[in-house]
Amino acid sequence: GHVNFGAVLSKRGDFDAAAVQYRLALNLDPVNADAQEGLGVVLTEKGQFPEALTNLEAVEKLRPDDADGHYNLGRLYGLAGRADLAAGEFAATVQLQPENAAAHFNLGISYAAQERFDRACDEFREALRLKPDYLASRFNLGSALANLERFDEAIVQFQGVLRMQPDFPAAREALENCIALKKQSGH
Repeated sequence: GHVNFGAVLSKRGDFDAAAVQYRLALNLDPVNADAQEGLGVVLTEKGQFPEALTNLEAVEKLRPDDADGHYNLGRLYGLAGRADLAAGEFAATVQLQPENAAAHFNLGISYAAQERFDRACDEFREALRLKPDYLASRFNLGSALANLERFDEAIVQFQGVLRMQPDFPAAREALENCIALKKQSGH
């Protein structure tokens, strides 16, 4: 039906057409959690945060133990600049799905945005334990360590990023900055 067609359109990146399908499904069944979630996700992608929030909060009420619902709400809060609320949703996600590397990564991003760098490091490390080739997690772990002035550990992470992807200018710059800051601090 409309939900499945909406999902296909969403995967193709046709968010406007997907939103139409999800809205048609909700006209037929206003408490269809899959349609609420699908519409919330496509509206998030379109940057329509207030309306997306309405849909994703409805999913949370209909399915409070749905890890994907918490994850999608966390993404929305993060994109809307609400790292505090995003952290709560990603924490709920990792509680329900402890093996979800992306949820640990996003929880780390939320903590880093709040300058809670120790907590961020823990989450980036867990994401890397679950998915050792998680480049973004390794880069952000290096950044969080640098913010904690743990330059030796940060240098190791940035070197690891550059081994995985030699053409990563931000990692090269971060590595050079850490080396310079380490020299300045006399360590």
